[in-house]
Amino acid sequence: MRYTSEPGLDLTLLRGLRTPSAKSGPAAIGAILPRIEAHLVAHDGYVAFSGGKDSLVVLALARRVEPDVPVVFFDSGLDYPETYDYLAELARA
Repeated sequence: MRYTSEPGLDLTLLRGLRTPSAKSGPAAIGAILPRIEAHLVAHDGYVAFSGGKDSLVVLALARRVEPDVPVVFFDSGLDYPETYDYLAELARA
């Protein structure tokens, strides 16, 4: 492995350290959709949405299974004002 004393991250080196995960890619998505469907059926579920990137991915996957899945946002009163603008824009979209 090559290490450099230059400031900043060496993205080539970092990518070389990362090993492919079975938890990513088309096969992983195909495997998770039936689990989401089973969960929604068993628990009459909903998606708790925070506005973050992870919540957006979960929402997109859940909507593949159930386009009308209920989505809730728990307003803690501590979110940035831009979060509410973002949520309104997503709801319109």
